[in-house]
Amino acid sequence: MEDYFSNPNEFSDVKISLKTCQMTFYANKAILSEASPIIKTFLAIQPSSTLFIDEDDNQQSRITSNDIVNLLKFIYPQFHIKLSEENSKNTNDFYLLFD
Repeated sequence: MEDYFSNPNEFSDVKISLKTCQMTFYANKAILSEASPIIKTFLAIQPSSTLFIDEDDNQQSRITSNDIVNLLKFIYPQFHIKLSEENSKNTNDFYLLFD
């Protein structure tokens, strides 16, 4: 499943770059925008094809590649995952990126 976001596909039109581990994830702006009005606003303000999650900010340094994959799997309808205490412990940190 993680490979789904690690490699671009024909519908990938945005990259999420996590500098703390030098990883890039590929996603679709329409799916991300439908999932969150915060992400939709952010994508409208920053229309580039890459969202950078930088390690310079203390809040952002707590975000891991697993956090991003778990969030993307929650957003994408084909993955059917449920949030648990384990896979959502950094959810608040992730939302701070778009605040």
